Order: sequence, then C-alpha cells, then structure tokens
Amino acid sequence: MTAKLYRQNMAVQRWDFGNIKKYSRDPVNDPAGCNAPNLPAFQITIPIGEVFWDPPSPIPPAYVPVIPATIIGTNFIIDLYRIQRIALKAKV
Repeated sequence: MTAKLYRQNMAVQRWDFGNIKKYSRDPVNDPAGCNAPNLPAFQITIPIGEVFWDPPSPIPPAYVPVIPATIIGTNFIIDLYRIQRIALKAKV
C-alpha cells in the first residue's frame, strides 16, 4: 500500500505502509515497518488550517482560514496502520 500527500507548492510525500515490503524478497527477515499503531514514521500530520485554507483572490495580507467551531485541536493525524487494517479487512 502506498499513501501520497499532495500539497500546493510542496513536494509530494509518500509512505509505503503495506504489511509486506513492496520490493523485499525476504519478508520474514526484512519485515514491513508499518506493523503497529502510533508509529511516527507512519503517521501523516496535516495542520487543520491547511485543510480549511480557501482565501479569496487576491489573498488579503491578514487572511486567516475559517475553521468550524466543532473542530478541536491544531492537526489532523492519520495513522496509516489503522488504514492498512481497514483495507485488509475489506479485502476478505
């Protein structure tokens, strides 16, 4: 499995998070790294302000994104291990 994060004016980020390494010939001695929840290398952190960034054109100098009051915190965190588990269960 591969996750890609595209952001405007930023380099694309990629994570390989399958339960077997894509290019490994020996998954027993070279296991996949995404094998438990909450591993920092397999978490995608997205600032909430970037999700709701929708300025008018031209962008005013003091523009601040409008974040709904029901959203609490400063970041969305996506745990790829949890995504992997859901995908594998759906395959059955």
